[in-house]
Amino acid sequence: QRTSSSFVAKLERIKYRGAISSHRDEQKKNLKLYRYIRTTTQMVRNDMTTIQQYRLTNRVTERRKQKEILSRASGGGRPLKCEEFPEMVAVMEFAFGERDRIEFSGGGLE
Repeated sequence: QRTSSSFVAKLERIKYRGAISSHRDEQKKNLKLYRYIRTTTQMVRNDMTTIQQYRLTNRVTERRKQKEILSRASGGGRPLKCEEFPEMVAVMEFAFGERDRIEFSGGGLE
């Protein structure tokens, strides 16, 4: 049972270990989930050596940890301009395409 602050910081990829103490409720849930991931990814294969199975288990565990524990929230960050202003595509198309043909065409070389 590893619950030291350095292990939890490494698990959650936190550089400042003091930040962990403010998120104690999340830690217990994440540690329980991590233990569940470790136990469910154990596999026995006859075509691999013990070291190969160990490495495969670690790779699968890391992938599942990335998906389930370290998942990023969608919708974070700045809103996109196309979502704020849906008519922007038509305006841009007119400004750079159609406007040139209407206002500046026919001049040619003089």
